[in-house]
Amino acid sequence: MPEAYDISLNGQGYMVAPGSYRRGLDATGPVGGAPARQVQRAWGGGALQALQADGDRCWTSVGLLPLPGGGAVGPGPREISVTIAGLAATAARYGVICGGRPYVAVGTALWQIDQAGAGVNPGNLGGATQLGAAVTGGATGLATDGVDRLFVSRAGGPYWVWTVGGGSFDTTPTLVFNGVAYFDGALWGLGSPVEPSRLLRATSPTAVDPAGWTLDSPPRAAAVASDGLYVGTAGALWRVRASNGGYEVAPVVAGAAGPDDFGALVDFGGEVYTWYGGQVMRHRVTAAGAAALVPTGLRGTSCGGLAVASGRLIATVTDAPGTPGAALWAYDGAGWWCLARDNDGLHDYSAPLSGAGYCDDADLLCWAFGQQTLFGYQLQSRVAQPGLAAGGELTTALWCGSDPDQEKAWVRVGAELAWPGGDWAANPTV
Repeated sequence: MPEAYDISLNGQGYMVAPGSYRRGLDATGPVGGAPARQVQRAWGGGALQALQADGDRCWTSVGLLPLPGGGAVGPGPREISVTIAGLAATAARYGVICGGRPYVAVGTALWQIDQAGAGVNPGNLGGATQLGAAVTGGATGLATDGVDRLFVSRAGGPYWVWTVGGGSFDTTPTLVFNGVAYFDGALWGLGSPVEPSRLLRATSPTAVDPAGWTLDSPPRAAAVASDGLYVGTAGALWRVRASNGGYEVAPVVAGAAGPDDFGALVDFGGEVYTWYGGQVMRHRVTAAGAAALVPTGLRGTSCGGLAVASGRLIATVTDAPGTPGAALWAYDGAGWWCLARDNDGLHDYSAPLSGAGYCDDADLLCWAFGQQTLFGYQLQSRVAQPGLAAGGELTTALWCGSDPDQEKAWVRVGAELAWPGGDWAANPTV
């Protein structure tokens, strides 16, 4: 290139006008475009969605929860654990709250959750105590009247009743149910060995409503909601409502296809949430009166249970291929937040249950499937015991500067960090 030119671009010589040359950095927006700065102050989403929604503001997180108002994120709950000796490690867990205290039926035993009762924090989670004798045949369900009675359905035998404060089971009932629910002042049987697809209402410990209601297939789960008793089967989501002195039993959503569709049900914020089609779905009624299932954003290959604790919907979901077990997720109505993951094969989270405020450091209870481990999580901060996770990790949503097709050159990334109420994450990495 002749020396008469000041610069050469793509083989072409150019002259630079005197005083016009400025030294600077490449653009932070599209290469060749004007510099741009993107600031993110709102947080939501975070459920590893391949196609992110307009409102999603993070890709995923572990050990974090949004602060009130959604303008920042903070530490999630600290995880504690206790070992329950004698627990049937691989048996299904059925949990309820009765009189403000959690109870769980597992295998051949009914357990009550205990406080520590001594030490610096006597109100913390201490373990569990077995109530009464072994449940012969093994528990297949657990229900409560919410006051002082627990109903345990048993494999191959009549249900048993435990009265809180008593010393033994009432074994006088003669009704055999495959599962149980308590609704409208009565115990309901979720099928029987003779009629597995039959919904039965007990009128006494020895008799049922002669009407009964035949469903499409055996019940998989049940939950009491504000507008009735919901029952999930292999082919539909059914609702039971009191009507004209009797009961109206009808499907509100039909068409289940997966092996665990409608296998988990819970009422959250006055609406029913369930697992269907590989994702957590919300049941709602449209303006036209039709029922529909609306995705909430959390997808996966299987669900180990749904619960509500401290104003959040809790789910245990195996959400990523190749992971050892299910992760523990919390939903605040705007987005999903991952509280913990199974990184070692020993934390396969399942059967979440509200702690009902009974233990100071365990607003949420959750089991490790295949283990005798019970986890506790303090979702509500307390002055003497913040109960915060030791650290957390967050991956933002995709940043495209409002122009996803253009190539970008990022030159600076930063974050504002604060430690309100104490030290947390003393060595953050961005």
